[in-house]
Amino acid sequence: TNNNGTNNRYVYYLWKAVAGLSAFGEYTGTANVTTNFRPRLLIVKRKSGTGNWFMFDGFREGTDAKSTYILADTDGSENSTSNATATFSNTGFTTGSHDGTGGSGSSYIYMAYA
Repeated sequence: TNNNGTNNRYVYYLWKAVAGLSAFGEYTGTANVTTNFRPRLLIVKRKSGTGNWFMFDGFREGTDAKSTYILADTDGSENSTSNATATFSNTGFTTGSHDGTGGSGSSYIYMAYA
């Protein structure tokens, strides 16, 4: 698209939630989020301020609690810390902090895929 005739080009990525397959939304602090399916991929980004894109997957760790993640906006390898966690369930996920603050008061957006 062309932004207001300034010849700056932008690419837009648009997603639509599909029941049982994908869910998108936001939450504040640590939260229990209902997606009505078991996530296999969860992407979380802090909305209120700066922060990384955290990617958790349901395949590499054999437990529901996910403490390893990839920061999608860096060139780093897999990370692990108690400050960034997600726990998957059959109906959604429970979050920990994703910015090192314990999650209190921060707003996040998420994308979850089955």
